[in-house]
Amino acid sequence: MARFTKCIRAIRLALATLILFSSFASANKISLIRDAEIEDYLKEYATPIFNAANLPPDSVELIIVNDESINAFVAGGMNIFLNTGLLMEAETADIVIGVIAHETGHITGGHIIRRGEDMENATIQTVLGVLTGAAVMASGLPDAGAAIASLSTHIGTRNFLKHTRDQESSADQAAITFLKQSGYSVDGLKKLLKKLKKREEWFHGTPDPYAITHPGTSERINALRLHANSGNVPNHLNIKQQRIVAKLFGFLKTIEEVEQKYQSWDKSLPAQYARSIAYYRNNEFSKAHKLLDELLDNNPGDPYINELKGQILYETGQVLQALPYYHKASRLNPDNDLLKMEASKVMIATLDKRYAAKAKESLEKIVLKDPDNITAWRYIAGAYSLLGKQGLTYLAKAEEFRIKNKTDKALEYAKKAKEIFKTKAQIQRADDLIFLLKAIKIKEKEEELF
Repeated sequence: MARFTKCIRAIRLALATLILFSSFASANKISLIRDAEIEDYLKEYATPIFNAANLPPDSVELIIVNDESINAFVAGGMNIFLNTGLLMEAETADIVIGVIAHETGHITGGHIIRRGEDMENATIQTVLGVLTGAAVMASGLPDAGAAIASLSTHIGTRNFLKHTRDQESSADQAAITFLKQSGYSVDGLKKLLKKLKKREEWFHGTPDPYAITHPGTSERINALRLHANSGNVPNHLNIKQQRIVAKLFGFLKTIEEVEQKYQSWDKSLPAQYARSIAYYRNNEFSKAHKLLDELLDNNPGDPYINELKGQILYETGQVLQALPYYHKASRLNPDNDLLKMEASKVMIATLDKRYAAKAKESLEKIVLKDPDNITAWRYIAGAYSLLGKQGLTYLAKAEEFRIKNKTDKALEYAKKAKEIFKTKAQIQRADDLIFLLKAIKIKEKEEELF
C-alpha cells in the first residue's frame, strides 16, 4: 500500500509539472494598447510582407502589447503581437519590419498548430516515462523509478525545445524571403539580433544551446550574414518609426526619462510630440497645449496630432472643445475606424442628441464590417440611450455581452429588447440574436460535458 501511494504521488507530481508546462503561455495575462497612429504605421510596414507571403493584409492583426521586454509572438491564429519594449528599442523601421517578417514566417509555416502537436508529443513521452518509473517504484526500487520519471520529463522537454528551435530557424529563413521579395533589407533583423546578443551576454552569459527555445543568437546572425542586403527601407518609414518611439515614450516613461531623451532644445516633431504627451500626463496642461499648438501650426493636416490635441481636451473635461479636433482627425484619415470610434465617443459625451445620431450612423457602419467590435457596440448602446430608443439600447448591450462570452446576460438583454420592439423587422432582429445565443449556450454545455 505504501509503495502504491508513492507511485500515485509520483504520477500526480509529474502530471502537475506537465500541466504547468503546457499552460504557461496562456496563464500570463497581457495588457493591450490601441492607438490609431501606431496601428496605421505598423500596417504600412507589414503590407508588403503579407503580400509577399500571399496573406491578405486585412486577415492579419497587428496587436500592441504593453510590455517593456523586447519581444514579439504569434498567437490565436493570424495575430502578431508586438511588445512596446520592442517598438521603443527600434530606432529604425527596418527592425520592426524584420520582426514582422519573422512572425509572418511562423504563420505561413503553421508553427502555432505544430507547436501544440510538439507539446502534446512531449507530454505523451513524459507520461509514458512517469508510468514506467511508477512501475519500477512499485516493484521495490523507488529511487530508480523516480530517476526514470525525472529523466523522461527532461527528455520530453528538450525534444519540445528542439522542435521550437527548428521552427525559429525556419521563420528566419521565411523572413529573409519575404523581406527580399518586398524590396526590404535583412539588415533590420541583424540589428535586432546584435542588440539581443549584447543583452544576452550581459545578463545571462552563454546559455545551454539545448535548453532554449530559439537557436543561438550568434548562429542566427551568421545565417543572416550570408544574405546581402538587396533592398532598403524608405526614409518616410523611419520618420514614422521615430514618431512611434516618441509617442510610446511620452505615454509610458516618466517625465524625467522623456526630458532626458527629448531635451528642450530639440524642436523636431518627435521630440515635441513626446514632451507634449509627457507634460499632459504630468498635469502640466498649458505646456502640453503650447507644444501641440506649435505642431499643429506647422502640421495642420496631420490627423494624429489633431487626435492628440482632442484627446487631451476630452480627458480634461473640455468635451465640446475636443470635438472639432476629433472630427478633423477622422476627416483626414477616413479609413481608420479607431479614429471614427473615438470621434463617436466624444459626440456621445456631449449629451447632444444631434451628435448622438451622427455617432450612431458612424458606429453602425463599423459593426457592419466588424460585428465583433465590442467597443463600437458599447458606444452604440450609449448613442441609442441618448436618443431614447430603449429596445435598440438593449439589443446593442446584448451584442456587447455576446462578444464578452456572457451568454446568459446577452440573452437577458435580447429578450428585453424583443418585449419592447413593435415592428416586425425589429422583433425578427431580436429573434435572430436570441436564436444565435441559444445555440451558443447549447455548444457551451456540450463543451462542458467533454
